[in-house]
Amino acid sequence: MGRSATQDTRLPVGGGPNQDEPIFIPKGTVANMSWYALHRDPVVYGKDVETFRPERWETIQPTHWEFMGFGGGNRECLGKQKVLVEAAYVLVRLAKKFEVLESRDKEDWVGEMKLTCKSKNGCKVALYGNSI
Repeated sequence: MGRSATQDTRLPVGGGPNQDEPIFIPKGTVANMSWYALHRDPVVYGKDVETFRPERWETIQPTHWEFMGFGGGNRECLGKQKVLVEAAYVLVRLAKKFEVLESRDKEDWVGEMKLTCKSKNGCKVALYGNSI
């Protein structure tokens, strides 16, 4: 997600040693955003940000601009709400049908960067209890 400055401008913060000073952006400068870096900010996600720890979501609450899994602003994914509702529905249905969800991954989490970060080894699980 990059943009080219059409005129000289200043961003109000982000510069200086504490990132609280303005940044000058000359006309013609191409600015890019790193989704990888945005979603690995230890201030937001904790010092163990590189550790696969899904339970961190029970205690953190990133703002809209700190978690942009679906983009943001005018270019936010139109399907975001549909995906979130469908994912919640599937998870609730699985939780109702099965008593135990067990990880079968024999290896530690290894991320793979594609359009988004995904598990290089896939997602291996076993479900026990009532059957669908």
